Amino acid sequence: MARIAVRFSCVVELDGRPVLDDLSARVLRAIEEESSIIAASRALGIPYTSIWETISRIEKLAGGRVIVARRGGRGGGGARLTMLGRRLLQAYEEGVRMLATAGLSAPLHPAASPQLLIAHSSDPLLSMILERLLQEGCSARCFCVGSGLSLAMLSLEEVDAAGIHLYDPMTGSYNEPYLERFWLRDRVLRLGGYERQLVMAYGERVRADNLDGILRGLLVGELRLANRNRGSGTRILLDQLLEQAGRMINADPRRVRGYEREYHTHEEVARSIVSGEADAGLLLRYVADEYGLKWIHAAWERYEYYALRSRARSDGIRKLRQILESSWLDEILSSMPGYRKMG
Repeated sequence: MARIAVRFSCVVELDGRPVLDDLSARVLRAIEEESSIIAASRALGIPYTSIWETISRIEKLAGGRVIVARRGGRGGGGARLTMLGRRLLQAYEEGVRMLATAGLSAPLHPAASPQLLIAHSSDPLLSMILERLLQEGCSARCFCVGSGLSLAMLSLEEVDAAGIHLYDPMTGSYNEPYLERFWLRDRVLRLGGYERQLVMAYGERVRADNLDGILRGLLVGELRLANRNRGSGTRILLDQLLEQAGRMINADPRRVRGYEREYHTHEEVARSIVSGEADAGLLLRYVADEYGLKWIHAAWERYEYYALRSRARSDGIRKLRQILESSWLDEILSSMPGYRKMG
């Protein structure tokens, strides 16, 4: 006969907001022990990009930095917890000890079978949407792999939905042309989306006061680029901007300093500029403002969600679509700089 058991989890709240759970606490603990994001990723068996997504979500909810990353540490890059990060982790571990003292079970681990699998490109608003899904009783697992790989995973039916922002220079439009290339046009359903403002953010060394000036500085080697990963929508747009500017001065975009080094999230790009590792990078205005960076407008883009038609009636897809069509999302979009409803 199957044994029935009740287990309890520990959640740390900050000003009434749930900030730390079992998974995010394990991420902070691994960073503290390994002194490296990459080493923590290997120790936990969690993708590097998912580690950064977890960190970004914690920092958004906590309203402050929980790690300080630097180059040259073990595993390819050093990292340590900030005072806030240590306080949150200590509070969590004290809660776990209290559960154990009371004779209750160990904290729950993330569900083995989430109700919704989403592949996506880096987006701060998606973290809020996921929190909303969780509040409505829907568990989700996310893969921050960039727009191109997200469509590939959707085409292979490895995920239920994808969040993408892929610009097609041939048609001057977003996303739709790529559905055909990934054999998805008749297999997916558009759930909704919003527009995001992309900006060229820059640091103190930059003297240019317009986009063309920064692009030229990158192309002639005066400035260092913080580049996004291959397959991301931001990378595709940046490549186009560099190619256009390069033709004007006969410069090769692939020779831009920092071009080959890739960052998987907008937050990573912002951190590299703040730390002085790079001088400029294309990222979301919302993230640039969060990190106090100067910026110049580059483009408004369409960030859209698509789901497999074969799974459209699932509870996870249904709830995601309801959120994307809700007045709650409209209010969030009106309050977040660099976001707006689709025209």
